[in-house]
Amino acid sequence: MSHDRSLTLHVPRSALWLLGFFILAPWLFVGGWLYFNSSATPSPYRATSLSAATAPRATPAKADGKPSDVLKCQPGAWGDLEYFRTLIEPPEEYILPDFTVPATQPWIFKGYTPAKLTELWDSAALTPVQRRALDRPDRQQATADAITVRTDDEIIMSLSPISRAKIYTALSEFPENVPQSNPYRLRTEFRSDWLAFAELSDAAIALTHQMFYDRGITTCFSDYNIVLSSLPTPGERFRYVKALSRKSALIVQLTIAPGTDISVLDRYWGRGRRSKDITPILQSIARRPNGGSIDIIHLLPPFARTHLNTYPLPSDRPEDVNRDCHWASFNFFRETPDERFNQISHIRETLANDYFPVLGEPAMGDIIMLVRQDGTVVHSCVYIADNIVFTKNGPAFSVPWLLASLDSVVAYYAAGQPVDLRRYRTK
Repeated sequence: MSHDRSLTLHVPRSALWLLGFFILAPWLFVGGWLYFNSSATPSPYRATSLSAATAPRATPAKADGKPSDVLKCQPGAWGDLEYFRTLIEPPEEYILPDFTVPATQPWIFKGYTPAKLTELWDSAALTPVQRRALDRPDRQQATADAITVRTDDEIIMSLSPISRAKIYTALSEFPENVPQSNPYRLRTEFRSDWLAFAELSDAAIALTHQMFYDRGITTCFSDYNIVLSSLPTPGERFRYVKALSRKSALIVQLTIAPGTDISVLDRYWGRGRRSKDITPILQSIARRPNGGSIDIIHLLPPFARTHLNTYPLPSDRPEDVNRDCHWASFNFFRETPDERFNQISHIRETLANDYFPVLGEPAMGDIIMLVRQDGTVVHSCVYIADNIVFTKNGPAFSVPWLLASLDSVVAYYAAGQPVDLRRYRTK
């Protein structure tokens, strides 16, 4: 498990004032600068009308004989869209042996004092027994810049979901705490199916469910090492990690009624001078006596169409490690991926020269950046329609390119820290 490369946004104050004054003229030049792992002055600039609270939500499909898990999107220029969620898991060869070996991981609280750690214990509503166990002198090691707490399986398994969420959210701020900063995550509605059909024992599934905790609409799991230690065979450990690696993906279809004027659909889905590629198929469906439906994968640009619902080929090349969310977002409209987008400097240059910030209605292909209050960009994805985005949630080879709801992506990356959504469009 690994993280996307973090960036930092800088926007000049003059550009902020002009953008706010001429809110209907988004063609202003914005000197956007991105820095890799650097600090920045927080910016109040919001380059998008989308937010985690106001993004459109899907509504259940009408009772027309279709499965109950099929949902309709809000109406828009994208047409009549409906989707269902599914779980996709990596191929067997993507589960490396190291992933199945349990390891002991202490809790590292960087910048914490004993008083601050006590405040965290208080807010987590720990029981007296848990506090005495965690505060034992032989469990804690304090240095000038951190407090390290060594736990054991009994303590971890005894935590309530609320206590676990509180403590693990604090731990997630520090990348040294890999299980908490980058846990296994899945939409909460899938938690009961997360380990289904994985040929695991009831005891292993129950122990896993016992240690789930929630972040918004996402269920997280960090204590896999405890469960791995309890599994008796390499085969069961392998199946366990493979199932934990499942991701929630959307399968989206566009329904076209007979006689539909496809000009609006063509303008929306044909962005990037692609009308010639999609007009014929849209027209052919509209001419059918009963209309029809088409998976939107056929309406996406070549890069997205080729990569959607697939996994990167494992590679030892250093440049391939950075095929993360930013690499995917900036290659969205390209036929052949530009490998320079694995370099932060090229992303910075491209954003400043070839994109402008957008305040109005979103359009297919807009890049959405999730930005923390300190200006750090923790993720980028591509707007598709309604509340749907094209995303790769991490650079790991075991993470696929997929369609997801924007609120799921925000919940995946927020981790207790609010994020601002900023949207950019090609010039």
